[in-house]
Amino acid sequence: MFMENTLLYGEKWEVPEEEYAIPFGEAEVARIGKDLTLIGWGAQHHQNLLAAEEVFKEQQIDVEVL
Repeated sequence: MFMENTLLYGEKWEVPEEEYAIPFGEAEVARIGKDLTLIGWGAQHHQNLLAAEEVFKEQQIDVEVL
């Protein structure tokens, strides 16, 4: 099965030069926080990062994003 999110077409991010993998059973912490955790994949992950920044600016809630 191949899954892709067409909402991400045209988006650009940095890609590591070296081989990059996250082991099963572990998560990448994209943003460190202490009050709440958001978990997402694909387009939702990027929306979670934006939401975490906005909530912190508006309500000082520190959100971790995985």
